[in-house]
Order: sequence, then C-alpha cells, then structure tokens
Amino acid sequence: MLLAPLLPSCTCQRSENVDAKKRMSEPPPPDPSVRAASEQLAIDDLTDAKVLDRVMRMEGGEIAARLKSFAFTAEGNLTFGRGEQPAMRSAEKTRVVQGLARADGSDGDFAVEVVTGDGSEQRLAYVNEIFFLKNNNGKWRMSRDPDGERHAYRSDGLAVWKSFYDLFKHALTVEKIGDGRQDGREVVKYRLTVPDRGAQARAMGAKEPPLPVGPDGGPAEEPAEVTRKRMRDRMAKWRERAKPAGGAGELWIDVETAVPSYLRFDGKLVVGDAPDPAQLAVKLEQRFSEIGKNHQVPMPKDAIEEVRRQKMPVRVREMLEEGGAVEPLPRDAGPGGAASKVGATKGGASTGSAASGGGKQQSKPGELPDDPPDEAPVGPGNDPE
Repeated sequence: MLLAPLLPSCTCQRSENVDAKKRMSEPPPPDPSVRAASEQLAIDDLTDAKVLDRVMRMEGGEIAARLKSFAFTAEGNLTFGRGEQPAMRSAEKTRVVQGLARADGSDGDFAVEVVTGDGSEQRLAYVNEIFFLKNNNGKWRMSRDPDGERHAYRSDGLAVWKSFYDLFKHALTVEKIGDGRQDGREVVKYRLTVPDRGAQARAMGAKEPPLPVGPDGGPAEEPAEVTRKRMRDRMAKWRERAKPAGGAGELWIDVETAVPSYLRFDGKLVVGDAPDPAQLAVKLEQRFSEIGKNHQVPMPKDAIEEVRRQKMPVRVREMLEEGGAVEPLPRDAGPGGAASKVGATKGGASTGSAASGGGKQQSKPGELPDDPPDEAPVGPGNDPE
C-alpha cells in the first residue's frame, strides 16, 4: 500500500510506446503531390534533359496542386502498321475538370471523361469526397474510394502526352522560341523537333529474318507459346531499334506554375525489327484552360447507392431455437434473481427478468451482449444482398 501513492508518478515506458505517442502528436506528413508542387523548376532551360523530364512527367496530383483548378482537353491519334498490312488506328478524346481545393486543403472535386474512337466511354467524378465511376452505358457506381483509385484515373487522363513522350524523348530536340501569353497568363514557348532516322531502322530490319506468313498472306499460325516468345523477343529490341522518322510540335509552359499548358505534336517512328519494319505515327494536341476558376462538378443523379445489409445477430443459438431448428437449452437465473427464457418460444413472446422489471436482459458469463440491429456499409469485394 505504501507504493500506491508513487505509482502515478512512474514514467517508465517502453521506447516504442514513447515513439508512437510522439508520432500521434505530430501533424500528418505533407501530401507528396503538394510537396512536389512547391519545387521551383527552371522552365527557361528545358534544353536540360533532367528539367524537361521533370516537367513532362508531372503526376495529376501535382498538376492539381500547382494550377489549383482548371479545365483540360486532349485529342490524340495513333496509327500502327507494317508494310502492306492494314494499319491499326486508335483515337482518344479526354476532358478533365478540376475544382478548387477544400478549406482544409484536401483535394477538390474533379471529373474525367475519356472517349475512344470505337465509341467506348469512361466517366468518373469525385464529388463531396465520394468517387463515382461509369463505363459506357452502365450506371454510375459510387464508392468512398479508400484506396485512392481516383488519383490514378486523374493522372492517366492527364498523361496522354506522357505515353508518347516516352517513345520520342531519346530523339526529341527542344528549342526556345520566346515568351507569350495564353488566356492572359504568361508562358514560355518551345519548338519540338524530331530528326528523320528511319533509314537506320530499315537497315537494321533488313538483317532480321522475315516474319512467318500464312497461306492467306497474313501472319502464320503457330503455337501460342511460340508467338508469345517471339513477341517478347521483338518487343525487347524495340527500344534500341526504334528510330524517329521525323516530327515537329510546340510546347508552352505556364510561367507561374511550370505546368505544360499547351502541347501540339505530330511525329513518326520506324522500328527495325523485321525486313518489313513496323511504323508508328502519333498526332496529339492538348491544353489547360480556365486556370484558377471555381469549377463546379455536378454529382451524378442516377448513381447506384452503397449496398447495405443487416448485421448478423450475435447469439446464433437463440436464433436457431427461435426458428425451431434446435431444442432450447435450460436457462439459469439471471442477476435479477428469476429464471427467464431468452428469445421467443413457440406460442409466446420473449420476456425479460421479472426481478429487473422488464429491463434489458443481462448477459451470461461467456456470452456477448445483444447488439441492436443496425446497418453497415458493405466494403469492396463483398456480395450485395
């Protein structure tokens, strides 16, 4: 008993507990996108490959943090062919609307819409911290998005040029044109050019064995594993065998934010992977506009609500007894002093303890207390009712 007064003053704690309490009392770490957006970039010197790469590879979160709010549009076309074979064509239109950040600094509302040349459509919206997604003619579906999936969709929507940039950057030449204005904002303008080295790729392809051809003149049939291996081997050579076949464009950088506010590019690649080399043509135009304005993103009205269902009762045995599936077990007298039967019996209703005046029934040793029936949201991966 003599030690009792001394116990409250004992400060002996494990070091990991002390560290944990310290972390809990500290403010949360800054958002990586916000931290990246605070970096000053030398936009007057995009001839530096590292600076150019940094500007071209901005993620969607950083762009939103730098511009605050914006409207973005992009239209790209890609054509891939080989010799006389019919070319494959792909077209895509993208629109992104980003609203202002909230008062607490969290991400503002935004919407993304992507439409491809074959008519496929994907739309998403992040409104009031709820994530909505819709594919083609399907219904809007909503989620609290605990994994932050919305950020990946937004980054993909803003990364149309980045995928093409990876193909051409090894041969891309950037030349400063001068200063200008876009929508009243100061910009630095650059010219983009790509040399024509297609002859080098064709010379490399001439040394490769011809691709197998079937009786109909198309690709020859072969085991799937053989085809996969051949494609893997060929793709592994593309980086070193892909040569630019000419290209030109223009790039504008917003002075205040260092974001590429406008880009136009038209270029070609030749891949010397076979005597009949592959050819890739790219055409793209994209722009940011209405920067800093208070964009409103409407909430979809026909979204499917989150699926909810009743929690399972805690006392499964009593549920089975009530349904007559098993024989009732004898009940001991509860704390109130009178025996009571838990759950409804055939022909009668459940009763509380007589001594307790019909109050809430007490739990037996080893039993959990009754939970009131309520509803809980079903997380991702759970089946609906």
